[in-house]
Amino acid sequence: MNSLPWRRPLGRLALVPLLALALLVPAVPVALPAPAAAAPAAAGGLRTALPAALPTAVPVAVTTAPRPQVGALFPGGVAGSHSCTGTVVASPTGDLVITAAHCLSGSPRGWSFVPGYDAGRAPYGVWRVAYGYVDPRWRTGHDPHYDVAVLRIEPLVVSGRARTIQSVVGAYTAAEQRPVGTSTRLTAYNAGRGDRPITCANSVASERGWPLVTCGGSTTG
Repeated sequence: MNSLPWRRPLGRLALVPLLALALLVPAVPVALPAPAAAAPAAAGGLRTALPAALPTAVPVAVTTAPRPQVGALFPGGVAGSHSCTGTVVASPTGDLVITAAHCLSGSPRGWSFVPGYDAGRAPYGVWRVAYGYVDPRWRTGHDPHYDVAVLRIEPLVVSGRARTIQSVVGAYTAAEQRPVGTSTRLTAYNAGRGDRPITCANSVASERGWPLVTCGGSTTG
């Protein structure tokens, strides 16, 4: 994988690439510490643009409770808007987050990752991105089969000692791609601010060789 920068293309309404949670299974649970002090709630709210008409068979994402291992990425600090979703993935170093490469522009070094982000609150603290890595095939040609980025997260001082993000919130373990037709549930964030996570359940489909989930209300993030 190469380090950044990236360019960000336009997102696609109602089609959610099956990159993060759908390719992960829970790791061994870890004990969570008491939540850190909540960050001030951001002003404003998220407005999700739904298409004019969705097929009746297409489920629509609903607001849901946050997951500690899933969070929002903030390019310019938590007082502003976030871009896409990141998921803590189990690793020996305990400091990796997976996201979509198209969610980032330029280098993500210094971006903020907020696990369990919920209506402007940061219950597990605000974590700083140290580095980002993408596959060369995404960097040179934006091949959607390689639209994946891995972020390395700096340690955070929790209760007086430096902790990795995985040791604080837990992680998901990478698994094999789920077959077409398998039921799956995705929890993520649309781009915005002051919002809550959304969840959508549907079956895995395929488009031009890569898996996806079709879901109304999942846009720009």
